[in-house]
Amino acid sequence: MVSLKAACKKQLPVAISGLQYIARHKIDKQYPQLWPSIRGWVGDVLCSAVDQARKRRTDGDVTIKLHCSISELALDPGSLQSVLSAGNDLKMVSGQLAALVGGSIVGKRLLLTAVESIIREKVTATVDAQVLLIMAAKVELNSERLTNAEAQVSKAMEAIEGYSLRPRSRRRTGV
Repeated sequence: MVSLKAACKKQLPVAISGLQYIARHKIDKQYPQLWPSIRGWVGDVLCSAVDQARKRRTDGDVTIKLHCSISELALDPGSLQSVLSAGNDLKMVSGQLAALVGGSIVGKRLLLTAVESIIREKVTATVDAQVLLIMAAKVELNSERLTNAEAQVSKAMEAIEGYSLRPRSRRRTGV
């Protein structure tokens, strides 16, 4: 079954049926020592299913809900359920969302844009708050005060879950 190519349109339904069998019979729980080697393939199958759905102009979330039992093989079930039940109000489950994105390639492919928008809002609010503090102080700005303000902004940014101060690599990673 693992030799099935997830990206092949003809083999994808067979791969999904195989994963449904695995989920139904809880084979991942019966053979935990073998599961890590298969988990990457499970992620590839789910990513291909979502890509196919997007090509048909179907929402990726609908595909994940449709294949929820399979999705739980590659994604944390508790986090997945809370994110799916949140609907459009993803700010309430930003921690679970960050865990899903960081936990697997499937989570990254599906939910990265949602996480980036939440993080962008948090970063903007943090920077705005720090700028307002500087402006409220009404003191003369010099390089020492700007360096201090930059350190305060960096410290506040580190507290934002899922945010990294390191710039992204320009190299494509296949995601």
